[in-house]
Amino acid sequence: METEDILNRMRKYCSKKECCKVDVYKKIMDIALKENIDIDPDEIIEKLCRERYIDEMRYAKAFAHDKSVLQGWGDMKIKYQLRQKGIDPDIIMSAVEVIDHDASKAKMKSLLEAYYNRLSGEEDEKFMKLLRFGIRRGFIFGQIKSVYDSIRSNKRD
Repeated sequence: METEDILNRMRKYCSKKECCKVDVYKKIMDIALKENIDIDPDEIIEKLCRERYIDEMRYAKAFAHDKSVLQGWGDMKIKYQLRQKGIDPDIIMSAVEVIDHDASKAKMKSLLEAYYNRLSGEEDEKFMKLLRFGIRRGFIFGQIKSVYDSIRSNKRD
């Protein structure tokens, strides 16, 4: 298999979904290992970037939007995951800015309320479980505490 064949496969792969350099690098290396060929993935990635098949800003914005809207992730988890993908910190900040924070807060509130309503046990224990759940989702303590306080005040009414 030639470099041009792998390049064409990567063009097709990147055309189907947004990809970052790390994802494409892993895919190229998987192909190279399976096919037992020696290839320079950086050369292919560079060409894909020039041809705009890979655009890390576009990828980061799509990732942030999808994870926020579809999976209910908070900013912290989104930032962490993008850092794990090797995305530049300035790009990460720009990507997080495009998130609809009002919709994100509403999603967070509904997720935390639904989770809280499934919990049993003492109130302190429920709060700690809610806190752990919220932090795993990428929300910060203040956001979680605010929702918890809202839930508690609604229960008293």
